[in-house]
Amino acid sequence: MLKSRCRWFALAVIVCCSRGALAALTVASMFSDHAVLQADMPVPVWGRAAAGAKITVTFASASVDATADDSGKWRATLPAMHASKDAGELVVKSGDESKKFSDILVGEVWLGSGQSNMVLTMPKTSDADKYIAQGDNPQIRLFIVGRVPSTDPAENVKGEWVVCSPKTLPPFSAVLYHFGRNLNDQLHVPIGLIDSAVGGTPIQAWMPADTLGPSPATQLNPKGVAVPALQPDHLFNGMIHPLIPYAIRGVVWYQGENNVQQGDQSQYAHDLKLMVDAWRSRWHEGDFPFLFVQLPPFGKYRSVRTALPEMWEQQTRALTMIQNSAMAPTGDLGELDNIHPKNKHEVGRRLSRIALVRVYGKPSEVIEGPMYKSHEIEGSTIRVHFTGVGSGLKSRDDKPLTNFEIAGADGAFVPADAKIDGDDVVVSSDKVKDPTMLRFAWDEAAVPNLENKEGLPATAFRIPQPEIH
Repeated sequence: MLKSRCRWFALAVIVCCSRGALAALTVASMFSDHAVLQADMPVPVWGRAAAGAKITVTFASASVDATADDSGKWRATLPAMHASKDAGELVVKSGDESKKFSDILVGEVWLGSGQSNMVLTMPKTSDADKYIAQGDNPQIRLFIVGRVPSTDPAENVKGEWVVCSPKTLPPFSAVLYHFGRNLNDQLHVPIGLIDSAVGGTPIQAWMPADTLGPSPATQLNPKGVAVPALQPDHLFNGMIHPLIPYAIRGVVWYQGENNVQQGDQSQYAHDLKLMVDAWRSRWHEGDFPFLFVQLPPFGKYRSVRTALPEMWEQQTRALTMIQNSAMAPTGDLGELDNIHPKNKHEVGRRLSRIALVRVYGKPSEVIEGPMYKSHEIEGSTIRVHFTGVGSGLKSRDDKPLTNFEIAGADGAFVPADAKIDGDDVVVSSDKVKDPTMLRFAWDEAAVPNLENKEGLPATAFRIPQPEIH
């Protein structure tokens, strides 16, 4: 009888403690000391407490209340605040419980995501020692999301905000840091950077389950095999869903190499649009800016040599499909024997120039390289018109233009002569009297010399353009 009573008493203690733990006030892991809150838009703060509990969130001069629902979830929204270099304290209270987070700034928050070229850390990039040594900047804050895939949408991530310094910078994304550093230099406001990326992953891993159809692309790594990070929706569940609805200005995306390796690039623009639409709909911030990096040339993909040009074509097409998007060209920044080219400083700079012009209204400047616009067949020549001409077209090395090919109705492509004529390029070959087809940079190792006078490279294309399905 005594043993039985002891067991019941122990069970009662466990139940009471469990209920107490579940009822304890918690705040989402995205909130920690040194965080940056997004300026000039409402800022949600959320967590858990006892069902029906009253919660008060205070920051600066703002104080807002919330009530935990039947499952214990609560969410309060601070009013929009202007950017400030002065740090404050974020306080969350419920009854006798409170959580306090110090050294909180208000500024610009960007999420960086994708695969290994977004993951690539500072020590592995060009001039790393110099940039790391210069990294002591308390106005830049860094958050590395723990790389934890999940079969179901997770509630929290592993990670915390840290102040940018030579000590905290080395494990951070080089592209994202250089992007944020340039923003800070130009905007003179605090910058918060969230690094949520995993190497070697397909786009499908970052897409919510309800966006994935029965196509072969979504079955690359069916659920249940040994690599969770490769599974459709697993990285969205574990590394994006828990960030929502943390207020952000926009997203920087660098991904696609895995899809090219798998020969799964033909529907990339469609998949990218589905992913972006899904993220935006869940964030409830409208069409926030989505900036992405064009894949650089690389000569050793496992797929056919035209798979990467097809991806370039898909990335260009995505610009017309995704509202408020932009692409940083990198055709001149590749290393043909290295899928992780080291010059991430320039990639970050090009992305930041896009943001400064498109998002922050800085004086207009050329932010894209020449891209195919239209063409005309003029006898034995094809005249190509471009967008992104800037102040004019040029050859990077002052040599004849490279990587143009032309063909007639038989589809037999031959190298072509290409000459700049004003804002156009006129292409021809003595071997093709009646051209109907043209390809530019149509090889994974192509590093063409056509660019605008602002130094941004031209993007691959082919004529005729394939139909959009």
